[in-house]
Amino acid sequence: MDVKDIRNPINPADSADDKVKALGDLSEVNEPILKKIAQAIDKKQGSNTSINRKLPDRIKSKAQRPETLIKQPWFDIEHVRDSLRFRTGITKFEDVEKIYELLVGRRGIEFVKVDLVKMFAPKLWGWRFAAVDLAMPNK
Repeated sequence: MDVKDIRNPINPADSADDKVKALGDLSEVNEPILKKIAQAIDKKQGSNTSINRKLPDRIKSKAQRPETLIKQPWFDIEHVRDSLRFRTGITKFEDVEKIYELLVGRRGIEFVKVDLVKMFAPKLWGWRFAAVDLAMPNK
């Protein structure tokens, strides 16, 4: 899927505040689903998964970053994909595959974007991670 087409199911014509509220409403629905997934991951991996929400002012500022808008002038709040996010610490690269397999088996979960580049080529601070954007069932 083209990254331009990856967006949350919110009205792009809404005001910034209404879009942020809509993302909050989606997070409210999806957080309990994500908590169950996190518990399953932790049970299988012996890990400690944390879940958090991006703050409303951070959502707005992310949609207005000049460096983003230079590369992606169409980017707006409906394209912010990390308003509800989770992090699971791993000790081996193989753990990514195990977590992936667990997610694949979840009803209603769709992989929208998978980015493993930073796992093997970290940026300036050296933080290695596998970024996976999921579409949640919103039900």
